[in-house]
Amino acid sequence: MKNEVATIGRIRFDLRRGLVVTQVAISLLLLIGAGLFVRSLQNLRSLDPGFARERVLLVNVNPQQSGYKGQRLRDFYERLLARVRNMNGVRVASLAAITPLAGSRWEQRHPGGSYTWKPDEKPYVDFNAVSRGYFESMGIPLLAGRDFTPEDNPAFTPDPSRVQPKEPEKLGPPPPVAIVNEAFAKHFFAHTSRSDGTSPIVISRTPTGSSRSSASSKDSKYFNIREAVEPMVYVPMWRFGANGTTLCVRATGRPEQLVSAVRRETANIDPAIPVLQTLTMEEQFDT
Repeated sequence: MKNEVATIGRIRFDLRRGLVVTQVAISLLLLIGAGLFVRSLQNLRSLDPGFARERVLLVNVNPQQSGYKGQRLRDFYERLLARVRNMNGVRVASLAAITPLAGSRWEQRHPGGSYTWKPDEKPYVDFNAVSRGYFESMGIPLLAGRDFTPEDNPAFTPDPSRVQPKEPEKLGPPPPVAIVNEAFAKHFFAHTSRSDGTSPIVISRTPTGSSRSSASSKDSKYFNIREAVEPMVYVPMWRFGANGTTLCVRATGRPEQLVSAVRRETANIDPAIPVLQTLTMEEQFDT
């Protein structure tokens, strides 16, 4: 009997010891995994995304829910933008259809000009509609040419909300302009050479004879920090109609301190319009 009790005791002790060893092993694996995860995050944060993560606030509102569309929708955003630009603590503010790492994408068929598409290439490039000041808001340097101006947009934005930019010369005034990133310039203009050394980015005339200019911006990563930047074309905010957009605010201090004031200015224009989300660029990057 005593031997049986001793045997049972040893079994229980061995079982407890085995459980302790297993728990220690699992804890060690979790610690190692957590360490690798933290290191991976640190490595990602050390990469240059091509835009500023600090002091940038992103605000999404939903005027469409209250029936805003076309010119009325455009007027709301422009009123809100003007109010925010005059707020204390705001360095610069702008509007954008797409912001880096937000998860949205606008791809559009692109004619390519004199570029010959390869058989394995899709004739699509990324587009983004932005207002004056967007590149400064996001800390994306312009490498050549100029920023957009209000005059680059049509005087009136009718419904439907978006016109497909397949034939920009048929859009009517003002003359079409665009800003392309480095990846676009390298991909589509690498085959273009000029004897005087000037950039092929600036185009003097369209087939209709009207002026047409373009500029180049530094590459910035919109879809994946690890992957190479893809060609992107920026167009003036209202060139192809009015749609939902994001307010991008570059603050002089902590951007989260501007949230209450932005909500107040939105309500002052129309209290029925909800502010869907306020997010700093650092939070969007980390997510």
